[in-house]
Amino acid sequence: MTTIGSTAQTLVFNEADIANHTVKTVSSRGWTQSLIGSLLGSLALNINGIGVSPLLQTSLSATFVAPAPALDLVLDSALRSLGLRLGHANVDVDGVLCSQAVLVQ
Repeated sequence: MTTIGSTAQTLVFNEADIANHTVKTVSSRGWTQSLIGSLLGSLALNINGIGVSPLLQTSLSATFVAPAPALDLVLDSALRSLGLRLGHANVDVDGVLCSQAVLVQ
């Protein structure tokens, strides 16, 4: 199992936003970094049947994750120039009903 884009984002809609049907946008960021980290975190390396030490695995993981933020920036810019986005959502609120309190996470 791999994870892509692991950060939560909060949108706040005030009364005017709800009345005007204001659309707010969220999009995932750092998806290359989280994908590489997730894949390498669950990877078990063996060379000729001999397990690789956790210290070597950690250093390999750090080596591959280090350039990921720059790669995310380049890929995101290239995709946006083509009019594409990954993990993108437009959100608006049609109305609110405050009759019973509910705790939401």
